[in-house]
Amino acid sequence: MSRFVILISALLLIFSAGCAKKRVYSTPPVKHHKFQKQDSPDTVKPVLKTDPYTVLGQSYVPHLSSKGYKAQGLASWYGDDFHGKSTANGETYNMYAMTAAHRTLPMGSMLEVTDRDSGRKVIVRVNDRGPFADPDLRIIDLSYAAASKLGIINKGLTPVELRAIDDVNVEPVTDTEIVSDTAAPSEETVVSKTVEAAPEVEEIIITEAATAQEHYFIQVGSFTEHDRATAILESLRAQGYNESRMVEVSVNGKKYMRVQAGYFYNIPEAEDAMNSLASEFGEMFIVTQ
Repeated sequence: MSRFVILISALLLIFSAGCAKKRVYSTPPVKHHKFQKQDSPDTVKPVLKTDPYTVLGQSYVPHLSSKGYKAQGLASWYGDDFHGKSTANGETYNMYAMTAAHRTLPMGSMLEVTDRDSGRKVIVRVNDRGPFADPDLRIIDLSYAAASKLGIINKGLTPVELRAIDDVNVEPVTDTEIVSDTAAPSEETVVSKTVEAAPEVEEIIITEAATAQEHYFIQVGSFTEHDRATAILESLRAQGYNESRMVEVSVNGKKYMRVQAGYFYNIPEAEDAMNSLASEFGEMFIVTQ
């Protein structure tokens, strides 16, 4: 009997020692996965949103392609106030990366940005939406790094030329894109640390009567001279864009006439028309009624 007890005790000790080597988890252990290296322009494949969105009363429709894109306008930049915060495509904004915000180009688009004053050039990747302050003047918000390489940190707004250097094609995504207030460049940080601007749009007057069904328009330009805007509006109607319209807005007390071609029943139809008008106009984007 004593031998039997000794044998049982020995077996229990062996079993206990074996169990002691195995860690017991109150919850299942976390599996370790390999993560991709830090995002770089040629490896980022973000989830792309293509639904129309509205910021400061202005609606925008992201393009489905960056092919052949060229535009001229003013560039601004945003820096440490947004460093570490989320961009419109879900990335973390890094002020030291060569990125930019654009209102309508597909996320991931690669742009060559040329300073029209100095001739300096940089290449940036679009990973955010903006600028939304003074959209009639500004066409791009550069990261601190991109602005620094262009030498425009102390200049505020700078005339630039944009050119797409690749063709980004986007499959439409049904989820509505939301541009958060924290991700959108503010008027104070984009222009300079000392400038405070009034709200972008104070008053909007549409010269044509609105229709009940939602339609799409192409904004071909924004002008301060009423006669010039009227001439372009008449030219668009002569080309068959019979429902083209002029939208008068007041930005910081100054009047602008936004000329918009249309209307169109869907985005692909508007995209086709925008390609046809590309030789006549520079920066264009689709807006909803």
